[in-house]
Amino acid sequence: MDTSRHLLIGQILADLGYLNLNQVNEARRKQMAYPHLKLGEILVCMNFLTSEELENGLQIQKKVE
Repeated sequence: MDTSRHLLIGQILADLGYLNLNQVNEARRKQMAYPHLKLGEILVCMNFLTSEELENGLQIQKKVE
């Protein structure tokens, strides 16, 4: 796999306009306390994102990889 083409889910979701990078960074800080959770799960739990928006972002991420 060409890792130079790997897009981070937080960036994809921000590019889609679902949230902003401050929200992504806040969720990343929370992830440090809960490393077993995926960033997308945390964003949904924090109500920054809906599960449908997360799924859309994940589908885009899969297409790019």
